[in-house]
Amino acid sequence: MRRTLVLACVCVALLAGRCPESESDTAKLPEGVVLLARTAAVKRALEHFMQIEQTPLARWAAGLHQSLPTCPLIEGHAATGSLADLWPTLTCARAATGLDKSLGEHDIAFASVRESQQVLGLVDVVPDGGMAVDVSVPRSFSEGRFGLLLPDSKSAGASVLNGDGTLLHSRIRPSAGLDLASLVSAGSQGAQMFRLKSELFAGVVLDGSVEIAVYLPESGARMPLVALALGFQYRGAAITAMDAFVGELERTWPVARSPFRIGEAEGACLLELRLLPELAPCYVATEEALILGWNPGSLRKSLSGATDSLADLGEFGGMTIDLARFGQADQILSRAFTGPGEPFSVGFPWQRLVATGKPDRNGFRVQVQLQSDRRS
Repeated sequence: MRRTLVLACVCVALLAGRCPESESDTAKLPEGVVLLARTAAVKRALEHFMQIEQTPLARWAAGLHQSLPTCPLIEGHAATGSLADLWPTLTCARAATGLDKSLGEHDIAFASVRESQQVLGLVDVVPDGGMAVDVSVPRSFSEGRFGLLLPDSKSAGASVLNGDGTLLHSRIRPSAGLDLASLVSAGSQGAQMFRLKSELFAGVVLDGSVEIAVYLPESGARMPLVALALGFQYRGAAITAMDAFVGELERTWPVARSPFRIGEAEGACLLELRLLPELAPCYVATEEALILGWNPGSLRKSLSGATDSLADLGEFGGMTIDLARFGQADQILSRAFTGPGEPFSVGFPWQRLVATGKPDRNGFRVQVQLQSDRRS
């Protein structure tokens, strides 16, 4: 879990982009990654990351902070396109670059150019510790796996999972659709073990919307509660496909389904499929979606209320990560694995990460905020 959050924070800090106002803005950008930034703002950002103590990210931030040149503006370029190769090139900005106009009054301008495809953007670092990122990517990014993270032009729809007590809550209708089976090779371990090339994951019966919620773990648990909602086009066809999928798992593993229901929603569990900690997957079919849970408790939590933590994310959905709750989650999981004692916990200088996206005439625009104000 900690590694996932560190990766999320790195993505927020580094993958920033925004489309330029005119074609001439980008005419001078070379192949690779380019950075133009106000040194004081970069130092503030690095100081925030340094507060994530006892992590590789904090050590990297401290090292880079010490190595920054003492001048108002810095620039860097790595032709390889690697961020790791970018940092050693940072030096005082001396000549105009294609990012000057984009930087404007903002703190950081960042670009990635590869085979005429450009990701351009802006980052603002506010004094209280928050960060705002505005990312634009070309339409071609909707092809392939990256398209699973970019929103379709059709609304993502309303949330169907309980938003109370979430660590992570996301809802999106991916621009690439939900044909997950096409991304899995026929002989892969996932295809063999979990039947990921089944009709259910081929996108035929699903409407393309997907929602995931990861909740605080229960006391004594070794895993958080996790639920996934898959919207469907026709309820009967979705139930038939789900039944066939469970049947394939029964033929692959020495397990048998057990009937399961929550209110009027019926489904089944595979209580003996314990390949991972506390894994006993279940599903039910509501009127809106197929709801899959890591175990029965995950499903009960996900359908236990109507609190919608995604209500303010807009038509195309997005993701929230409640960083303020991760310390509590770390403590619960640490005690479950190591027993009594002082648990190790990572603290974050922000309370919440919020990411939203929408299609635009140039491709896609994604906005990410690291919020330092405490929210419930």
